[in-house]
Parts: sequence; structure tokens; C-alpha cells
Amino acid sequence: MAGAALDVFAVEPLDPASELFDLDNVVLSPHFAGGSSTARQRMFRMTGDNVARVCRGEAPLWTVG
Repeated sequence: MAGAALDVFAVEPLDPASELFDLDNVVLSPHFAGGSSTARQRMFRMTGDNVARVCRGEAPLWTVG
């Protein structure tokens, strides 16, 4: 792999001592896409859709477990 661009980490925020900061072929960015107005609108819509699914007796989408 020639390089990577990362914005999601197992533990956030990324530890300042992480070796990822020392790699020349890696670009790091804080995970902030979820804060945009478009992302929030989508999250609200998906939440409403999942509530409606559960009320109809259907399983919610995107479950973890």
C-alpha cells in the first residue's frame, strides 16, 4: 500500500503519541464528518425510519451485536 488517509480510530481522539503521526505516507484527520448539517439530517431521518420500523414490528437497520 502506498499510503492511507484515516479519520476514524479505535480510540478517539487518537493518542498524540501514536506512531501514525510519524508516517510520511499517512494523512490523519479528526472524525468530524458527522457534525455537518447534512450528516445530522441523515441521522435524524435514519433514526425516524428505524423507530417506524420497530413500531411496525420490523427489525431496525444497522444493528450491532
